[in-house]
Formats: sequence, C-alpha cells, structure tokens
Amino acid sequence: MTQGYTPSIIYVMKKIIESKKEKWQCMLDTLEAVGDQLNSRTYRFIKGELICCAVEEATGMKYVDEVGYDLVDSEGIRYECRSQINTFYKNKDCTRRGIVLKNMLSSETNINTELGFDYLILVQSDVDDFRVAVVDRNVCESNLYQVDGQLKLNSIPVEHWVIGKGDLSTRNVDSIKIDLKPAFVKIIQSFS
Repeated sequence: MTQGYTPSIIYVMKKIIESKKEKWQCMLDTLEAVGDQLNSRTYRFIKGELICCAVEEATGMKYVDEVGYDLVDSEGIRYECRSQINTFYKNKDCTRRGIVLKNMLSSETNINTELGFDYLILVQSDVDDFRVAVVDRNVCESNLYQVDGQLKLNSIPVEHWVIGKGDLSTRNVDSIKIDLKPAFVKIIQSFS
C-alpha cells in the first residue's frame, strides 16, 4: 500500500462483500469438518493458517503470511487475520478484550506498537456463532494495550460485519480427521 494512503473502510467493505456471503460458506464448512482438532495450544497456529487459506478462497486475496500482515488484495491493501472461538460478545456488537495483535514471546515491555496492516479481519470460529468483521488499523491503534510481551486490543465496537450473526449456518458436513504425524514422519525419514 502506498505510504500515507489507506482506502476508506467503506471502499474495503464493498470489495470484501463483493466476494458474496456464500463464498464464506467454505470457511464455515471447513471449521465444522475439522471440529475442535486444532483448538489445542499446539495446533492453534495451524488453525490460523487454515483460516487464512479460507479467507483467500472466499475473497480472492492472496495469502502471503508476511510480518505484520497475512493477506494482500489486488490493490496492495494489507490485511491481518485474527481468529478465536469467542472473538465477539454474544449479545453486543463488540470484540472481546485481549485479542493479541503482536506477540514477542517474551516478557519484553518495550514493544514497537506500529501495526503492519491496513485492516484487521476478525473471525469467530465457533461454528454455531460464526462471524467475520473488518476493523480499520486506526481503530486498532487507538485501542491497544501492552502486557507480558504482547500487544493486545481492548474491546471495541464492531461497525463493519462481513458475516453477521446468523448470516450463515452449518450444513452438517462430514468430519475430517487431521493426522499430521505421517507427514512429519515422512519428512524425517527422507533424511535418514
């Protein structure tokens, strides 16, 4: 993105919504099929990768996984994607406090608070209350706090829903068993 210029949230929302809500069904179906297999602390990063790939599929953006942002659209607008089972409150249009935007994996107290994205995509991965929202970087920057080497987001009101409460529903897709061990063993055996 050109330094100093960020398109308006209305422009960005129009572009994302052009991808049609039905295209986001692939993400919900994937989350339903995978179930809670990737919810443990060990596999959360893999679940994040899976969700970013699903955002790429739903929107046509490119998943790049760069420092500070995950996706880029055709005009170079950068998006960070964050997901949690309970990203939003059930009965009000606000995020929960504590969404981690940067993690230094240490007790560092002097964190660079500069955010590398233009917009934040928030995904609630609870299949019974699946929702997706977009938040402008400026809103994030004015609602940050630091704790234990992490840069976190205070609870903020959500004004721009991509997928709102009840917009999509599960379709009782078949479960998919994820077994990563054979892939790891194959890699290890290729060097033995």
